[in-house]
Amino acid sequence: MVKFAGAVLFVMADYEIANAMTSQQYQVLQQSLLVILSLSCLVLTVLIYMTLRGGKLGLPWIFFMIGFGAAALGGAIQLLDALKLVISQYDLRMALLIIYSGSMLSILVGLFFYKRGLQ
Repeated sequence: MVKFAGAVLFVMADYEIANAMTSQQYQVLQQSLLVILSLSCLVLTVLIYMTLRGGKLGLPWIFFMIGFGAAALGGAIQLLDALKLVISQYDLRMALLIIYSGSMLSILVGLFFYKRGLQ
């Protein structure tokens, strides 16, 4: 019950933040958080892979690194586009769809290999 109440308060706070910001500011905040979280996950997966040094459980962590790296790349592209730092003369939606789909597919393949390695 406490977790549910915390989740409701988080959603309400997020809603108030969204009302206080313009849509561009909210998009920049959202993409910044995506890049920060995916880069931190990438660093953690690299540290775990360096600890394992290959082996049977090393292969899944390579897929995790690829997935989180692709997510960070997609977030960085969207952040640069939201900040108008890159003049985008092309529609980036298809490229971002491929990047994010590849990221999720890579993480799912990593989970599959990790489960197979534990058996």
